[in-house]
Amino acid sequence: MKRFQWIHAAAAAIAAATDAARIAPASPAPLEQLASIYSDLGDGARLTPVADELINRFPARHEGRYYRAAALFLAGRAADAERELHTLLSATPQHASGHNLL
Repeated sequence: MKRFQWIHAAAAAIAAATDAARIAPASPAPLEQLASIYSDLGDGARLTPVADELINRFPARHEGRYYRAAALFLAGRAADAERELHTLLSATPQHASGHNLL
């Protein structure tokens, strides 16, 4: 995919996830999708507040901690990311993405 097309596709995905989060604020899925996009883009600055919002609004779900750890890794804070992942994996030992990130 050409760079322009890739940038356009990423922007469209961000817009769709943002709209979905606004339309369905009680659902964690749009925020998780938005976090996934930012993580894939390596955009820790935009990932951090989304991960924090996931943790605050949906504390029973574990994806927020995974994305917080990813944001910490992207920020060069590996030790903090490891601590976050250990917290995640102690609560959800079967979290495959958490194991992969660790």
